[in-house]
Amino acid sequence: MSIIRLIGVAILFFLGLQSNLQAQQIKNVDFQSDGQKINVTYDLIDSQSRLWNIHLLLSTDNGNTWYGPLTYVSGDVGRRVVPGTGKKIIWDAQTERTSLYGPIKFKVEGSFMEEQKKPVVETATGFTDARDGKTYRSVQINRTTWMAQNLDYTPPSGSWCYRNEPESCAKFGRLYDWATATSSHQGSLADICPAGWHLATDQEWQDLVNYLGTNPAQKLKSINYWNDKGTDNRGFSALPSGYKRDLLTFVGQGSQALFWTSKPFSSTTAYSRSVLEGNSSIFRRSTDKTYGLSVRCVKDQ
Repeated sequence: MSIIRLIGVAILFFLGLQSNLQAQQIKNVDFQSDGQKINVTYDLIDSQSRLWNIHLLLSTDNGNTWYGPLTYVSGDVGRRVVPGTGKKIIWDAQTERTSLYGPIKFKVEGSFMEEQKKPVVETATGFTDARDGKTYRSVQINRTTWMAQNLDYTPPSGSWCYRNEPESCAKFGRLYDWATATSSHQGSLADICPAGWHLATDQEWQDLVNYLGTNPAQKLKSINYWNDKGTDNRGFSALPSGYKRDLLTFVGQGSQALFWTSKPFSSTTAYSRSVLEGNSSIFRRSTDKTYGLSVRCVKDQ
């Protein structure tokens, strides 16, 4: 087990807003270790009560260089954070970094959201995949249109139904290896997605997570099939579809959802996003390209 050594103190970080600096600031930054996780607390003061973009950064050399924004975070972080005292960010340190050695410092950065002056309307519509006639729901979230269901298109190879049961595909969509998910199929312009759509990029996933703000997984989870039912208040309807590991080993249906992104991590792995039962965070991982994961497509701009 990795050992986390915490040396040093959190940084009191004032926002670099030259106008009205006293009216809004981040202060009273502190942290403590809770097993493999680190809890960072802070106060976000804004006399105008605006929504904020909040990021957490880490230094392991006494503040000379900073790593971040950190990815495996939950709580009062990301987009649309409401000002107040006693804000809390939970960082899964062991997942993001194998070990930490001091002197450790944390920095909380933020900026208020100008775009909130132009509210984004989230609408649910639908479209038909001309390749096989299947119809999918779609939803617009923060100016990006996502499929509101997992893709269920059957290519010649490289995809599976969970435990090879067709009824699972009908309910949860198909599982694809990364090579298949990123390859063109029958009229698709670039990848497994229908023409006019594309496999969600790593940045599109990150933008979605940032937009959701606190507890993003709960906001994406469907209200059905999960034991810890989500709120699905964005209409994304993430289902616990499980995934395929090596040698046709299927795991996680009912408790996990893993989605490919189009971004490779190495010659054998690629970035994915995972939503897990009992956890309100969305995790960014590098996953073996031979695994079978779900696919969500994004509408081309």
